[in-house]
Amino acid sequence: MMKKTRKSAGSVAALALLGAAVLGGLLWFHRDGQGRFWRVPEERLPRDGKYFAISPERPQLVFREDGREEILQEIPSIRGGHFFLKGRRIVSLTPRLFGRIGFHTYLYLQGRPASQEIEFSLEIERRGKSLGLRRIKAPRTSYALFQDLDIRRGDRILMKFAGRGIVCFSRPLLYERIAEPARRENIILIAADTFRGDYLGKTVPGAGPLTPNLEAFARDAVRLENAFSSTSWTLPAFMSLFTARNEYHHGVGIKSPLADDVPSLVEELSRKYATFGYHGGMVMNGNWGFARGFDFYKEFEQATPLYPEGGRSLFAKAMEVLQAGQFPRLFLFLHTYQLHSPYTPPLKFLERVNSRPEFTRLDAVNHTQPAKTYLKADERTKEALAELYQAEVLAFDSYFGGFVADLKRAGLYENSLIVFMSDHGEEFFEHGGWAHAHSLYDEALRVPLLIKFPRQRFAGRLVSDPVGIVDILPTLLSYLGMRRASDRLDGEDLMPLIRGRRRAGERTVVATMSSGRYYEFFPVRVSLISGRSKLIFNEPFTPPGLEAFGEFALPPQPAQFEFFDLAADPGETTNIASRRPEQMKKWLPLLKKIRAQISRASAGTRGRRLDEETRKQLEALGYL
Repeated sequence: MMKKTRKSAGSVAALALLGAAVLGGLLWFHRDGQGRFWRVPEERLPRDGKYFAISPERPQLVFREDGREEILQEIPSIRGGHFFLKGRRIVSLTPRLFGRIGFHTYLYLQGRPASQEIEFSLEIERRGKSLGLRRIKAPRTSYALFQDLDIRRGDRILMKFAGRGIVCFSRPLLYERIAEPARRENIILIAADTFRGDYLGKTVPGAGPLTPNLEAFARDAVRLENAFSSTSWTLPAFMSLFTARNEYHHGVGIKSPLADDVPSLVEELSRKYATFGYHGGMVMNGNWGFARGFDFYKEFEQATPLYPEGGRSLFAKAMEVLQAGQFPRLFLFLHTYQLHSPYTPPLKFLERVNSRPEFTRLDAVNHTQPAKTYLKADERTKEALAELYQAEVLAFDSYFGGFVADLKRAGLYENSLIVFMSDHGEEFFEHGGWAHAHSLYDEALRVPLLIKFPRQRFAGRLVSDPVGIVDILPTLLSYLGMRRASDRLDGEDLMPLIRGRRRAGERTVVATMSSGRYYEFFPVRVSLISGRSKLIFNEPFTPPGLEAFGEFALPPQPAQFEFFDLAADPGETTNIASRRPEQMKKWLPLLKKIRAQISRASAGTRGRRLDEETRKQLEALGYL
């Protein structure tokens, strides 16, 4: 009897240990971080070095066959698997997550020859038997695959391919699938390219308020009313967003992608979040390093400049991903060129601005030809361009309002952290030029910035201190309790300001036109903003630069130092540098330091050449 009792006690102890182990496993699965996700290690992915190579000039996957090279533009990441298929091939994955989970990868299949079909099937191998889940057969496809799985210990996931041609797939992601919307934690970063800061809340005679939906959203959010970009055009500005570094610190420009030793803060977010990005293409392509840290980063064609309803299409895609993926945590980056030249607003919004518009589409005067930046235009053209831009703002605001309504209906709004921002504004000849990328005045530099926290925490709070788009991701990481990738950041954590604390000292927000200039004949510019004071340092146009503009219209030659009181002179019309010698003297050491850093950064980009595909993209967007 005693022996039986000891055996029973031993069984109870064993069961207790087993239960603790199972519970420990469950706790591991549900804890913060990697417990909710499992990305297949890169070393386990097939990569064919005979036919494929990473371009040494920029992060692009190149396919090589018979002495010819092809850049594979449609793949969402170069960090996935890729091989040339000749017959059949099986990629076997041993999962680390179990139970009812989600599976995501992005497939790119290209038959060779073009008529050759490639067949893909997704299966689970269990005890020697295969359970079919998904099958695709096509000569060419570019496909985001979401699949629900029921995985048991000992199972293997099989990706089977048959046919002949190019096979690429993004790094497979397995994750805990959350059906209840209220339990999901989403970060949605919405970037409306070319949105002027002073157009948030703007009212136009006849049309009324241009941004009623954004204003309604702002009541749930923190409004940072004096937010500035790090420069005045797309490529280096968004790289400043992702790296939290000023333009001359990340060094990215037309001829120079993001260096391997400069971290993207998206990589930090990917430790706890699935990371997806949809963008409008052109200079936002992954060729420059934007895809780093993303599970999925891809051009969304309808978000390019020529689509009148680009914003609506992009938000529809976002809802599709949010509902199909059901990720426990998702960072979703949404970028649209809805407001970018050429202006092509839907007619119903244009007629709200002008019931009888003379033009329904117009390019900015300098579109595709930067040398025309200072070309004069008649008043009729100026008015038409402004009207078309206002109609684009109206359209985007309407689509944004629809997206918020969709999020609320789906139960996804309350618990989501939503950021609305832009990379730069747009000039309508306020300082002698058109469009952007040539100056650092507020119409090109000041941008809208709204941050809605989960459950509308801090709702309605207004922050008037100058901040930069370099501050956005450091602030999100701080709020999420995540460490920053590097101490060498220009961006600051804005959570103390958002919580109502005052800064201990004075902060200077920096913006530049330097190593990231898209047109070599624009001279270096540096802007320093502190409080409501702003200094612009202007280098002069060189003789070759003046010659380049001379065929059309010579550029204005501003003073070397321009100082503005933005509170008294928001239009930056009166240079009071001579009246503020003490402030000028105070900023001089910082200005000298920045100028030296710009010289070092610029030296590394001289002599580089653009590949043909990049040149075509820049020409299409109007930057060349």
